[in-house]
Amino acid sequence: SSDLGSVFLKHWSKASAVNNAMRGYLTSYATNILWVYFLLRRKLVKYIDPLRDVEGLAAKSPIAPTYIPLINSDDVNSKPFLEKLAATVYDFFCFYSYEFDWDTEVVSISRPEQTTKATLGWSEDKEVRNGGFRDRVWYRVCIEDPFEANLNLGRHASTPKA
Repeated sequence: SSDLGSVFLKHWSKASAVNNAMRGYLTSYATNILWVYFLLRRKLVKYIDPLRDVEGLAAKSPIAPTYIPLINSDDVNSKPFLEKLAATVYDFFCFYSYEFDWDTEVVSISRPEQTTKATLGWSEDKEVRNGGFRDRVWYRVCIEDPFEANLNLGRHASTPKA
């Protein structure tokens, strides 16, 4: 249900206009990072340290990988599967609404332990509130990009949007 949860959230985020980076909201990429972080915190997927756990994996992998479906297509329409998916997506919204501390925490899949705004130096006094839209940086919704250092994927979500 992990992959279908991601697909559902992408559709939901577009339908609800949360996925609208040009207007200062989130991207599909940021929404997926939110999903993966939630799955990690709930221990529904295992954290893989890219510097430790993946070393040598490329040498063991075939040049042309064989793709297999992540889930049996017959299971997708089964009542137990759909109930589990619905419960997981519901828990996602509860997690970010009631458990995650947006004032101090950062959504980060770059390390197994929780990351804080203080750890990354992301604080209100470092916000860039003037200038062009693309130059502004807010630290109200903090989602760390796992590939680009010091990049907050929620940087355009200002106070009224957060």
